[in-house]
Amino acid sequence: MQVSRTRLRMAAIGVITSATGLTLWMVMASAATIPEVVMSAKSHAPSVGAATVSMWIRNLNSSHTAVRTAAREHLLAMGEPAMRPLEAVLHAPTTPQMRRRFRSVLDGISSAEALRGPLVTLQMKNATLGSVITRLCSLAGFQADLYPQFRSGTPIPAYFNQERLTVDVRHQPFWLVIRRLAMATDVGPSAGSPMSITLPFGRGCSVFQNGAPVDISGAFLIAIQSCTLKRQTQFDLGQGHRNRSSLQVRYDVLWCPDHGTLSRIGPLTVLQAMDNTGKSLCPLPHRTRIRNVYANISGASWGQQTGFTFVANLKWPAAMAKAIAILRGEIAVVLPVGPITYRLENLASGKAAVVVRGTRLQFGKPVRDTGSQTATPSLNWKVSLNIDDNMLDQRSGPQFAALVRQITNGKTAVFYGTRGEVLSSSVNSNGGGIGSHLRYDFEITGGKPASLRLIVYRRLAARLGVPFEYKNVPLPQ
Repeated sequence: MQVSRTRLRMAAIGVITSATGLTLWMVMASAATIPEVVMSAKSHAPSVGAATVSMWIRNLNSSHTAVRTAAREHLLAMGEPAMRPLEAVLHAPTTPQMRRRFRSVLDGISSAEALRGPLVTLQMKNATLGSVITRLCSLAGFQADLYPQFRSGTPIPAYFNQERLTVDVRHQPFWLVIRRLAMATDVGPSAGSPMSITLPFGRGCSVFQNGAPVDISGAFLIAIQSCTLKRQTQFDLGQGHRNRSSLQVRYDVLWCPDHGTLSRIGPLTVLQAMDNTGKSLCPLPHRTRIRNVYANISGASWGQQTGFTFVANLKWPAAMAKAIAILRGEIAVVLPVGPITYRLENLASGKAAVVVRGTRLQFGKPVRDTGSQTATPSLNWKVSLNIDDNMLDQRSGPQFAALVRQITNGKTAVFYGTRGEVLSSSVNSNGGGIGSHLRYDFEITGGKPASLRLIVYRRLAARLGVPFEYKNVPLPQ
């Protein structure tokens, strides 16, 4: 079938597009050539000068509310580049009220960055569909699962290795790339119940198929799986029975880890719902249950869960209603925000150190893990970490405890081999105090560590809301 070359301009979606100013195209070539998926970025807006940023920061302390509000909005829109000058004035001599305003803007920027999700860049020419999906997922912190779900022993479908395409994606939101890829190939992610960091893909089971309502909000993809009219009869002793009718909406939520963590998700709260006749469908005060984000995998280990299902009941729609005209709400999440990244090179010197919030972290020289029981002991190493706990007071004590808690969760430090490959690591929780230091051991598998990336968050457990909105959702007839 001949497909004419077309361009599809993407509408702005959520904070991602408005913050980055991206425009997205998909280009489909004729059947005689390799299909292309091209997603380009607009030229960036002119950078804001340091004098302008300083003026906005000064205006945060203006006596006029309108001036303070405008300055806050400018700094929030600027995003991450505004964080360094804000942190500089935060540590300068200021009043408590000024510090609260500075921290409020910093928290707002950090929260927006945490919910934004990853922007991916990928160029592949004449590549198999399976390799494109696998590479895209690895950029976003996923492991692609190409095997058919719920059919053990079934091989990977042939179309993953037979179909080819050319991809040119530059600095684009991950879920938008996946949606455009699904439009071009009819292959997309399945909601299912992904455990750990796997994301299943397939044809005929995609969350995008059959025009299913989908909303993309940064790192979260929220799809309506089904709308069902439910009638229930409830019997009460001494009061007979009564009928209850409701519209049950089932949501599938996929979260893009981007090599990060999610502490908690839920409840899902419906804020506005109305059918096409104008009748309000908002439920009585009701909240769906909170979901744990760590699931038992294979009955042996625990891993980060990335797929969740929520069910919320709405009121019974009008008899002549054909669709939900508007459905709006939010999902509460708890996650760390405001990452600060430190890169430490030359671990072999034994002098790799960094000062974080006044605390010195000293990493030792890598040594072989002679106590390992694996078949390849040469690939197992240990790196010690000494944390200086001198000069702790009432103010610095809680900050120190939060820092140690982050480091010992096993995800703060990422070790790299001599060729730049990521190595598996875990923290020995048996570390103890030695003099004025705390000591922990990192156990590393896969090769000798040469460098590491240390990520420390400004806030370890920020409570945020992920908004969603749908229009004209068909009702069951």
